[in-house]
Amino acid sequence: MPCALCQKEKALCSSHIIPEFLFKPLYDEKHRALSLRSGVVGPRQIQQGLREDLLCQECEGHLSRLETYFANVWYNPPKLPRTLDGPVVTVPGLDYTQFKLFHLSILWRAGVSSLPAFQSTQLGPHEAILRRMLLDLDPGPVRSYPIFGAVLTGPKSKDLCAPSIMSPIRHRIEGLNLYVLAFGSCTWQYYISSHRRTSVDEFALTEAGDMVLVVADMTEFSPIDSFMRAKVREHKAALRR
Repeated sequence: MPCALCQKEKALCSSHIIPEFLFKPLYDEKHRALSLRSGVVGPRQIQQGLREDLLCQECEGHLSRLETYFANVWYNPPKLPRTLDGPVVTVPGLDYTQFKLFHLSILWRAGVSSLPAFQSTQLGPHEAILRRMLLDLDPGPVRSYPIFGAVLTGPKSKDLCAPSIMSPIRHRIEGLNLYVLAFGSCTWQYYISSHRRTSVDEFALTEAGDMVLVVADMTEFSPIDSFMRAKVREHKAALRR
């Protein structure tokens, strides 16, 4: 089979869709984490992130350099404070190219994945555009696939929420299509429409490497709420069978 990124016929690696290091804060002492998946009633224990034969060794290394950058810049030391007193958190000093392409690499991998957990991620013509951007390490201008984020606090709390991971869900804001993911104590929003000016443009990752993250209660953030309500509907439907 061809590699999904370079599209050359090569031996494929067992590739993560969501990088393994993002799961580490979720694991217990036996290296297990709880995961919710579409069509599965209740939580199940997993011992690693979802994988499939997707990338050749060279392309795996190509994207892993972006993962290494994000892991270092986000966690060593942590970019987010433990207590969030204001309505926003400003994160300066990011490498625009590496930070943006790391995020787009996860979205693209979810879009090309055949795994059930990512079946709702349908990128259409954007899939080929993102693939080329990743191959060329070209993040494009800010308004091309802009990235926004929100820091999540615990329910009715100013404390940073416990780590969690959410597979991409499709959403619309101000008539624009976007996908929302959760990891690193944040939700991340990736616009896949031809981007026009919106009321949230000031919060997009800038080419100078600055990002303003909105602070939101995890129980009141609408994409998270939509995700949880969908899981409740799945559970009730399963009980009626």
